Amino acid sequence: VYEMIYFLIEQHLILSMTAQRRNIYDKDTLDQFLKYIPSQEHLDLLYLLTYADMSAVTFGFLNSWKLNLLNELYKIASEALQQPHRPSEAEDYHRALEELQMKVFVFIDEENIDFLSKDYVTRFLYGMPLSYLKYATCQKVINDTQLLMDLSDKAVTVSVLNEEDKPYSEITICSRNIRGLFSMLTSVFIANGININGASIVSSSKDWVIDTLHVDTIKKGAQLSTKLKNKIIEDVTGIIEGKITRFELFKNRRKYIKIKNFENVKSPTKIDIDNITSDKFTIVEIIIEDRPGVLFVLTNVLYEMGLDINSCYLALEANRAIDTFYITRDGQKVEESDFESKLRSKLASLKDEDFK
Repeated sequence: VYEMIYFLIEQHLILSMTAQRRNIYDKDTLDQFLKYIPSQEHLDLLYLLTYADMSAVTFGFLNSWKLNLLNELYKIASEALQQPHRPSEAEDYHRALEELQMKVFVFIDEENIDFLSKDYVTRFLYGMPLSYLKYATCQKVINDTQLLMDLSDKAVTVSVLNEEDKPYSEITICSRNIRGLFSMLTSVFIANGININGASIVSSSKDWVIDTLHVDTIKKGAQLSTKLKNKIIEDVTGIIEGKITRFELFKNRRKYIKIKNFENVKSPTKIDIDNITSDKFTIVEIIIEDRPGVLFVLTNVLYEMGLDINSCYLALEANRAIDTFYITRDGQKVEESDFESKLRSKLASLKDEDFK
């Protein structure tokens, strides 16, 4: 009993922090998390404590988005704990590929989907990462494949999924692989009164990229309408074709927020550079004062430093924004010894006008 109490006190934040700030579908993240979880019983009680703790903060703090992340991490960790001999990453990849491929083929037959060949689906899936293969639904595979098919003569294709029991929308954007695309998207979303709750960026080649984001509107809990979807397509296309810049769009957000006078942005509360957890990515966690447009400003700083954002995880804690980025430079982890000092200097030099 005392051992369990000590465990719960010592690790009471690890479930919520991992779920909100890390890629929970990444094998390295899961391995790191499981180092702290001795058994299924420990995981069960930790989940209950985390649920109670987050529910008690304030009304609405534990929203459906955060709860979904907690549930997903709990499910994935439970499955891993029940496997006495976990397969290698290569074995896991091929098994996940075969299982998802068969499920999608059955789905195509049952739904009489005739616009999509199974050969095209197979080629699409062969380029996707393990996290996608293990957790994408059949409907998402169909939607994403169709987005890629429709991209041939367009700058961008977009799909929006609204579910009745969820106050947020899942928006998927497919485009040519352009450096700084995520920074462009943040400017488009804030210009149209859209909050980004989380983002996953998937690319199977140097030619195209699929970004899946969970969003809601400034009107709390409101899902995206067809009109708003079309405006997103118009704005993203405009940036890609050079008709408008992301900075011009960023300024358009003023109609959705009240601009206040802030003191100059000082160094962030914390910058954490993690080059251990992931074999493929450098994980950058930035905790900074929350203010309108902070995500756009941060993504633009990373872009100007020549960094590519592979995924992004967002959390709010009181008046602080906690933004975690999985980044690379030229496809490799960032291992320069002065990287953190350069990033800290960039963020410390931000002025109030950068947010206006």
